[in-house]
Amino acid sequence: MDQKLKISEVLKKYTMIIALAVIVILFTVNTGGKMLLPQNVNNLIAQNAYVFILATGMLFCILTGGNIDLSVGSVVCFVGAIGGKMMVEMGISPYLTLIAMAIMGMLVGAWQGFWIAYVRIPPFIVTLAGMLAFRGLSNVVLQGQTLAPMPDSYLALFNNYIPDPFGKEGFNLICFVVGIIVCIVYVLLVLKNRADRVKKGYSVDAFGGVAVKMILICAVVIAFMFRLAQYKGIPNSLIWVAVIIAIYTYIASKTTTGRYFYAVGGNEKATKLSGINTNKVYFLAYLNMGLLAAIAGMVT
Repeated sequence: MDQKLKISEVLKKYTMIIALAVIVILFTVNTGGKMLLPQNVNNLIAQNAYVFILATGMLFCILTGGNIDLSVGSVVCFVGAIGGKMMVEMGISPYLTLIAMAIMGMLVGAWQGFWIAYVRIPPFIVTLAGMLAFRGLSNVVLQGQTLAPMPDSYLALFNNYIPDPFGKEGFNLICFVVGIIVCIVYVLLVLKNRADRVKKGYSVDAFGGVAVKMILICAVVIAFMFRLAQYKGIPNSLIWVAVIIAIYTYIASKTTTGRYFYAVGGNEKATKLSGINTNKVYFLAYLNMGLLAAIAGMVT
């Protein structure tokens, strides 16, 4: 009975990971292994980097009580359209354009956050209106046209790869070494966190299960980086994603502000009675979502 309970707990806890593994295996088999070819793995990163960035911001919206931002796709398009217009048609410096795009994204987030946090219109309604409004404004800015080409200095920030002066032809050694370093850092952090919990008297999972989890994750990371190393190495877009995820992981788990989001989502009334400004938390969630939508627009 206990064994069945443990299996059900594992399946419940790792449902999404198991589903992802099954999907990858099925597509790999059905494509004759082409899905995991080095160039295709790289393409998957390049084409979906903006999704990881948006998902990071969406987490904080969800933490406030299961809310979402329906407008992010339109905001990505709108901010990207403004950036393209500034660089291609107005000849403005890419670096000034990046600053302008970030400011525009935050203004959009602040606008929607105001109605959600202080006027208390439901997020679904506000962001649905934003989805339609900013998609229309994108068409106004672009006038139905595609803007190209983007300046090389701009593309270099997002489309290039980390150079490798040591690797041989066809294999990026730096990429593979980074994968090994990431695995070492991950293992050390897991062991440190486990030791801290034991020291404080908290319950911890059995070491065997933790070890299996670490081995599986490290194996996936090494295999992933090995594939990238066989193409051109680490794309800049992956660096952007990794940095953003690292920053927001720290904010969510190690800062007071990050804990406020969990508190509001758990019980907003109790959180407000404890002295936390819940309106400010809602506002920050959507202000942040606007900023990350702008960054996603840059990457896209």
